[in-house]
Amino acid sequence: MKVNATQKPNKGVNAFVTSQHLVKKLLQEYERLVMLSSPSNDELTRIEQILELAVYDTELDNLINQVDEQIASEMGLL
Repeated sequence: MKVNATQKPNKGVNAFVTSQHLVKKLLQEYERLVMLSSPSNDELTRIEQILELAVYDTELDNLINQVDEQIASEMGLL
């Protein structure tokens, strides 16, 4: 579908793209934090916050599970 210059963008599409971007950022932050050998209390709190968000976002939850599995595999835990 071609969109001309006078058409307004679809808000649903924009929300989806924003949501996808946010999930990616949260996942990157989560991965960085869980790889820390001695996270601070603030970093542990942030991990907890991200995990709480994952309770409400199945995509984020699934991606976090994939990251956890990858890390466990790399550490020889699986």
